[in-house]
Amino acid sequence: MSIYIYHQKIKKMLETIPDKKYSFPEGKINSIVATGIRGKKPYILKFEDYSEDVLVSIVKNNKFKSLFIDHRFWNYKYCRSENLRIENIYHMYKIPEDILVDPQKLYTGLITINIMYYSVLHNSLKVVGEKIFKTYLHNLNIDRKDFGRFLKEKEIYLPLTQNFISLLERVFRKNDIIDYLFPESRKVPFYDYDQMEKILSYFKVDDIRTYVEYIYDSQMDLEQKYKYISLVMEYFDGDIDDYEKVYITTDEKDKPVGYYLSKLEPTDELFELYRSVLEKYKAFNGAERFETI
Repeated sequence: MSIYIYHQKIKKMLETIPDKKYSFPEGKINSIVATGIRGKKPYILKFEDYSEDVLVSIVKNNKFKSLFIDHRFWNYKYCRSENLRIENIYHMYKIPEDILVDPQKLYTGLITINIMYYSVLHNSLKVVGEKIFKTYLHNLNIDRKDFGRFLKEKEIYLPLTQNFISLLERVFRKNDIIDYLFPESRKVPFYDYDQMEKILSYFKVDDIRTYVEYIYDSQMDLEQKYKYISLVMEYFDGDIDDYEKVYITTDEKDKPVGYYLSKLEPTDELFELYRSVLEKYKAFNGAERFETI
């Protein structure tokens, strides 16, 4: 089954879920599925004429001298590596200029892996039974870091079913899920407060400074920022700072939590909420003094 078909199936399933809008990557589907030379005449398969059966028959037709298939419709089960255009590889993965392997073979592998990834997403929505899906994930031979890259780059945020949470557990660890929950490309997190709380209950918080920095830099309103910082503290295990006095560097990154809290001055209406955040900060041994170096 092609990547496009998986894409459409998942989109259709999401449309059946009421009152929620979930993000799924929109492919820039152009009108050309395949092009080739049959005899002496050019051949074009347009999207409106496409079906997988038609594409299979074209691939297996020995009368084609050349045949190129758009990367979204290429299927490892019946397509060959020579059916791919090398220049399309950047649609799937940014390849270094000094690559040392055959890009044609690499591109074929990338397409195959992406088909697998969409298949896993499809099954996370389709499979009924938490134990069955966990067994499926356990037996799945995937590179978790690359799958995590795929989810982050494509900004795939599916409904928080137990299956999808199990998938997130399979792919991420507490030290790298932060880039998925608070991506720099989104100015506000996709998942709302209750959903974020559910996810963090499975992962806990590791690098609290980075979490608070992401929240601070987001476009959430002040009340939301207080609530998310409070939530992050709830799932943090350890001390925020090691000493009563910490140093603030002139660099943009790695500021202490107290620095961001000092910049988020409350309005009168939010003073009590802000104070509750400060109380948590103190309970986790947040530093009371700062010095810039």
